[in-house]
Amino acid sequence: MVAKGSHTLQSIIMKVDPGSQIIAMSEAVCHNLALIYNPTIQLNMQSANGEIDQSLGLVRNVPCQIGTITLYLQMHVICDPAYHTLLGRLFEMVTESVVRNFRNEDQTITIKNPNNGTRKSN
Repeated sequence: MVAKGSHTLQSIIMKVDPGSQIIAMSEAVCHNLALIYNPTIQLNMQSANGEIDQSLGLVRNVPCQIGTITLYLQMHVICDPAYHTLLGRLFEMVTESVVRNFRNEDQTITIKNPNNGTRKSN
């Protein structure tokens, strides 16, 4: 079997939420990317409105490219959340992220590549 010379680029909007304790993706994104999750690793998630839902499972080592930095994240799969991908506190800790907000509503996020120490701002 020979691979195609090129494939459609896949891009996903990610939400950064320091209030969340996990890194998660929707079930739809998981299926669109043809990722396989382990259904034996589940956790109960409490949303802001107090509802508790169980995750579907865990996907290990999902490559996520942010600029020139590639991170391999462990992501919980959630059925029909209000986001595509959620980068919570674990993401902030791994990347030592720094968020700066400005009066004109601009925002910059600086992350550190945990593999080689380089920094990237966006």
